[in-house]
Amino acid sequence: MDGSLVVSWNWRSPPSSITELLELDSCLNDLSLVSIGTSYDKWSWRGCSSGVFSVSSLRGAWESKVYPPLEYKHFWNNLVSIKINFFAWRAVLNRLPVKTDLIKRGVVLNSGTCDLCGAGVEYVIHLPWECCWVRDVWSMVQYWCELDLSDINSVEHLLSASHSFAKSPSQIKMTHAIIFSALWSLWKARNDCSFNNITPSQAHIFEDIKANSFHVDKKQERGTSLNWSSWCIFPLM
Repeated sequence: MDGSLVVSWNWRSPPSSITELLELDSCLNDLSLVSIGTSYDKWSWRGCSSGVFSVSSLRGAWESKVYPPLEYKHFWNNLVSIKINFFAWRAVLNRLPVKTDLIKRGVVLNSGTCDLCGAGVEYVIHLPWECCWVRDVWSMVQYWCELDLSDINSVEHLLSASHSFAKSPSQIKMTHAIIFSALWSLWKARNDCSFNNITPSQAHIFEDIKANSFHVDKKQERGTSLNWSSWCIFPLM
């Protein structure tokens, strides 16, 4: 009547173990903080100041809890598919299902060695960047796009530094799209090598990156897109 909460328990079996008693005590402490008013009940969403639920506010709240903030803004790139965006996001956050991660989860593997280089352990930073086999592919991308990757030490660092490489917002967006396409092509090569016993060719992977990102270039909102010959020479016009 006065706003206080009276709880009537209907136990199937009363709590008896130490764990159950501690949980009951914690529950009672939480309930003691509840004050029931005389007004009508209503739903309110705490994810935004208005109290009105929206999908965008839910996504923002979820992302802020699950993923740490990135060093750069505007990660999502509409020039590439949602699948590639999400994969690149996981690569930046070191959340790819690499061998060391699978072993930690209890998956039985013959070896934790990287199948691409055959030398290093396949962990989250090794596969997209530190692997010597992968670095050779990045060197081809570096020469093609005229980027300086000498001081880059991670995928996140690469995306952050691309703001200094590019000369305009459209170039930044295109550079990111090429990097995303490269990450996806490298991952596919890794899977072919690991699961299908297909020995990948670095030159073939590089051509795949150029071809995929050339189709991406056609999505750019600009007057003209480069033809294939010009694209193969330098994509960031």
